[in-house]
Amino acid sequence: MPRLTPDTTRAARTVTLWALRLVGLWLITWGLFQIGTRLTFGISGSIFNNGSLRDAARTWTGIGETHGLFRGLPTLLLGIALALASKHLARWIIRPPSHTCLRCDHPLSEGDHPVPTRCPECGEPTA
Repeated sequence: MPRLTPDTTRAARTVTLWALRLVGLWLITWGLFQIGTRLTFGISGSIFNNGSLRDAARTWTGIGETHGLFRGLPTLLLGIALALASKHLARWIIRPPSHTCLRCDHPLSEGDHPVPTRCPECGEPTA
């Protein structure tokens, strides 16, 4: 396996970060679409059937219907959580090499000494 350099680590994290954000954006969009169609059909079905807006919540929830609100809300929340946590997830998925700092390439460990939590040169967190 090739050794990760600080540059390749940064590049891999950037690709991972944007991939996670795109998946999060897609989930948010799909969740909003599901909720929007559910509310649109519910309100329009209630209005066109001479019902009240109170009946809108019960319209289009019959057997075999795709319950957009019940699928859309968790999808929307999952997309928001993924988009907000994408930076931390990218750092967790692509671990930095333990021997150099990602920002300044300063060697962090020499021999049996433990890796510090921050780079002594620039102060960048090492994990």
